Amino acid sequence: MSFEQGHPVRALPLKVGYETDDVSRMGSSLGSDARRIPAQHNPGHVEESAQGYGSDQPRQESSDEASLSQGLPDDGSTTRETHDPALTSRLHEQVFQALQDVVIVTDLSGRVVDCNRAAEKMLGVDRASMLGLTYHQVWAAGEDRWRSSSSHAASIAEPVSEPIMMQALSEHGSWSGDVPLPGATGGIGAAQVIPVKDENGRLVGYAGIIRDVTAKRVTATELARAEQRWRTMLDVAPTGLALVTLEGRFERVNKALCRIVGYPAEQLLQMTFQQITHPDDLADDINLVHRLLAGEIEHYTLEKRYRHALGHAVWVQLSVALIRDGETGRPEQFVTAIENITARRQAHDRLHAIIAGANDAFIGIAPAGYVTEWNAAAEKLFGYTRAEAYGHTLTELIIPPDLREAHHQGLERLRRGGPPRILAQSMEVQGQAKDGHLIPVELTIWRADGARGASLEGVDGEFYAFVRDTTERNRAVQQQAAIAAAQLAIAEVELSPQKVMHEICTHAEALTGADGACVETIDGDDLVYQFSTGAAEQYRGLRLPIASSLSGLAVITKETLWCNDTRSDPRVHAKTALWTGERSIVVIPLRSGDQIHGVLKINSRRAGAFTEQDCVTLSLLAAPFGAALANAWQLETTATQAVTDTLTGLGNRSYGLRELDRALLRQGRRGGHIAVMFIDLDHFKPVNDIHGHNAGDQVLQAVAGKLRSAVRRTDTCARYGGDEFLVVSEDVTSSDEAILIAERLIHLIAGPYPLGNTPTTGSRDETEMPPPQPVIGASIGIAVSAATSTASQLLQAADEAMYEAKRSSGNTYALRKL
Repeated sequence: MSFEQGHPVRALPLKVGYETDDVSRMGSSLGSDARRIPAQHNPGHVEESAQGYGSDQPRQESSDEASLSQGLPDDGSTTRETHDPALTSRLHEQVFQALQDVVIVTDLSGRVVDCNRAAEKMLGVDRASMLGLTYHQVWAAGEDRWRSSSSHAASIAEPVSEPIMMQALSEHGSWSGDVPLPGATGGIGAAQVIPVKDENGRLVGYAGIIRDVTAKRVTATELARAEQRWRTMLDVAPTGLALVTLEGRFERVNKALCRIVGYPAEQLLQMTFQQITHPDDLADDINLVHRLLAGEIEHYTLEKRYRHALGHAVWVQLSVALIRDGETGRPEQFVTAIENITARRQAHDRLHAIIAGANDAFIGIAPAGYVTEWNAAAEKLFGYTRAEAYGHTLTELIIPPDLREAHHQGLERLRRGGPPRILAQSMEVQGQAKDGHLIPVELTIWRADGARGASLEGVDGEFYAFVRDTTERNRAVQQQAAIAAAQLAIAEVELSPQKVMHEICTHAEALTGADGACVETIDGDDLVYQFSTGAAEQYRGLRLPIASSLSGLAVITKETLWCNDTRSDPRVHAKTALWTGERSIVVIPLRSGDQIHGVLKINSRRAGAFTEQDCVTLSLLAAPFGAALANAWQLETTATQAVTDTLTGLGNRSYGLRELDRALLRQGRRGGHIAVMFIDLDHFKPVNDIHGHNAGDQVLQAVAGKLRSAVRRTDTCARYGGDEFLVVSEDVTSSDEAILIAERLIHLIAGPYPLGNTPTTGSRDETEMPPPQPVIGASIGIAVSAATSTASQLLQAADEAMYEAKRSSGNTYALRKL
């Protein structure tokens, strides 16, 4: 454009540096080859249409415009032979006015010679008012009009001075840049000033073309801002984020991802996800990518491993979505989020290692009730493998039929958020194994979300349960109860060694399931089956050498010994084991303090019949059993001493009277007669006088031995006092039988009694002959009972009869009947 000398130069609101390709393409048609203006004619015709004012998108050519453009010559000249000039002029005018882009044409002096309707609309000034005005005057008029009608928003385009524009026109023949549009919108126009030439190619003026690109520039600005926000978000996000091409190359990454994999961004952008994915995890990832591209899934999440720059594996949780073209749906790129779960995965692996090796069964239960976790202990306890258990409900697997409905209702109540009455509580219940047998278990159910203060990360399922087999515990409790019962029974039993040993053997069999049990007592170098029950009862009295038997070894070592098979154990007395048929043996020393009284032995005809727990059980009973037996023996000894004559070993007077009372009680139950005999030794006093009391004691001991051997096992023989003895014979049929017993005793007692080295009373010359051996006789008084006889009656009658026999020269008997 040209300006008159002296005319005030107004700064043109133009900005250099913006891309104006659209306007450049449009404006090139108004250049030297596009528009020819005759010198005598007012220019105002533009052959090609450009995009309209107010739009920043390419406009499709209408059918009317296309038909008009087809009638125009390519070089802009008028072919009068084929076209009517008037028609051509009208066509040019129509096209010029139909343009939606602003077009203002000036002469070389810079004054407006033409404009289209889009210019009138944008500036708010009609064409007639603009003719003859300079470009700056026209523009100023438009701005003044908009300022007077509304507030003018600040434009994002910056003005440019006239010299800059004129320099561009002189150097390049055109100028392009951004201009602020007049009006309240503060819009931006992409402007281009191009030369207008006549038919002879002579420069006659300039055409200014302006397109509203406000929306496009605002969009670009917002995009730039969004881009900056997105970059900021990427940089500060704790999660790794990346855009990945369809081939797998990282296109954009954030700092978090670089930290996760250990690569700087510059290096990572040259790599693919395939390169840093662990080889063992790549196939699963690629398969999901293919499904995503095929449209089978919208996105996917995967736990996998990346290979860190330092070489170690990093566990991540990868979430991937596919970005598609909005119009065609064509895949464009992947957007991925990567979370470092190495610590969680390590904790998960440690947890599952603990669960896998736990002694208790661990079961995970999904919200739908089916099994998601099943460790080795669960396999062992219930018999189902992990593969068999997965996907099945507990009801199907381990709940007994009679409990299934209650179990189902309980789970439903929990899933509906009902009161967790069974959560975090140990319950003793029955479980059912695969083969159908019932198992006593302790069941504890927890909620995976931490209900009742418990949580378990890394375990699938809404609930999880620990199940403990209580079979052994219950058996131990039962054994403890049995042990306590045995101890109580031993404590309450009458302190008779035979009864104590019976209780010991009976309880030992019951607690261990043994075929037989026996108490072996020490007798010199042997152990004797003192008492036995079960299969061992028939071997009572059997003797085993201490030096070559398992029982003897237990006595020597004072330890519990266990033999699984007597046929292969050299510690066992093989001949005895073969004879008794024993295959399994447990021997426990019975002790009281440091003293070993014998052993308790249990046996079985089966090899391997006993367990270590059996040994523990009997060991727990060894002390109370040994103490009870020792007490019984001690009491028996004390009781025996109380009724035993210490000189002769026969019962004393108290013993004889007690046994007489018992005999009368038995006679009362079964009938029959009792013979009571008082025996008084004849010629015994001279033995003490001549040979001394030691000799007398020897004679009394010898007489006691003869009496003990003469009477029956059911009879009672006692020293009544001094040289008197008492014999009680039960089940005597008549007085004649009693007489026969008395005669046998008289005959047995009568005779000389050799004496040992016994000093005599007084001094004796060595040349004197030793005194003769004493000759002893017996006077016996017999009393035979009647049905109503009492002990005192019998004793009195026998005593009277004895004196009667003694008065009749002795060494005879006398009878009294009641």
